[in-house]
Amino acid sequence: MLRNGSLDLLILNLPAKESNDLEIIPFFIVHDIFVANTKYKNLLKKENNLQKLKNENFIFQNAPPNTRNYLNKWLKSENIEITPKLEVVSFSLVKNMTKEGMGIGYLTKEFINNELTNKELFELPLNHKVPSRQIGIVTLKNNIPSFASRALIDLI
Repeated sequence: MLRNGSLDLLILNLPAKESNDLEIIPFFIVHDIFVANTKYKNLLKKENNLQKLKNENFIFQNAPPNTRNYLNKWLKSENIEITPKLEVVSFSLVKNMTKEGMGIGYLTKEFINNELTNKELFELPLNHKVPSRQIGIVTLKNNIPSFASRALIDLI
């Protein structure tokens, strides 16, 4: 849609597939975490080894979203094998199902600050953390953005 002119810009999770005709501008660092509700309070008391938790009920987004691909690559690099019990189509579903106690969710910390502050969700303490990643703006390299698009990019 960006290439055919239907969209002026995209905001997406990075890393993204590079392309010669696209300009990717990273602008925000985010941190992916594993979270649960109070049903899993026994896991909240101590630092956990993710490999030892692999038999718990995990809730992940379906592949291929960037967030899931990033998780899969990181798990592989750490030699951790987790098969989620539930795979859903959206971030919101992961969040809501985790809040209901259906499992341990993989979510972006900056997007669930309210739930963490209100103690609806709790970050699982882990012995190793998922590396941070970025959110970026994508535009066409050889396209002059509209005034409104340029203003939005400058604002961001």
